[in-house]
Amino acid sequence: SIRVKDAKIFISTGRMDMLWKVDEGYAKLERKKGKNKIKSEFKINFGKDNTYFEVNTASAGDKVISTEIHFTELPSYTLDDIFPGYQIEQKVNMYFTGYSTILISDGGLISEGKLKIDSASGNIHMPEFFKERVDIKNLKFDARLYDNFSRLTINNIEVDLHGPTLKISGNIYNKNIWPDIAPSLELDVNIANLKAANLENYWPYEFGDIARQWVTHNIKDGIIKSA
Repeated sequence: SIRVKDAKIFISTGRMDMLWKVDEGYAKLERKKGKNKIKSEFKINFGKDNTYFEVNTASAGDKVISTEIHFTELPSYTLDDIFPGYQIEQKVNMYFTGYSTILISDGGLISEGKLKIDSASGNIHMPEFFKERVDIKNLKFDARLYDNFSRLTINNIEVDLHGPTLKISGNIYNKNIWPDIAPSLELDVNIANLKAANLENYWPYEFGDIARQWVTHNIKDGIIKSA
């Protein structure tokens, strides 16, 4: 077992460089049923926030490595390190608790992955999509990733918008080869308990633009129970 305190992790992927500070943690090599497994727990200091991680890495057979990551209060701005160029820090201010599992081939490709968010809260500010900032009381997310980011299957997204609720399921396809992204969407969206007068705040621009303009200009009263 290896224990660390006040350490620094340098990560380079060829497209990005990251520096994370580890306040404390450990890594331990275990061997069960003839297979090696690395278990680690650590707390990373991102400069403004600390996030707890538990990581379990093991062989999944056929030259595939399985990595399971549990995280608590992960700030959204750290995604800027993983997805540079998308200005996530300026658009999203949230904290996530959940876990992910990814299967990585010996060639470094992600053959399959799973992401589950048990809780998240904060706000999203994307004026290119939404008229106003969207405040999120709680978000739950359950999805699977296939073929090195070529398809994301959303089993369920539940969003509490401080009263109104939003549910989403479906698929997001990437028409490019990762790390380049060109998304194509096939989604089922349901919103409930929303005042009709506030609909334009949650209906993204250019998502059924003609229908959006007609509905938001002509329906101002009442409550949308489900749509």
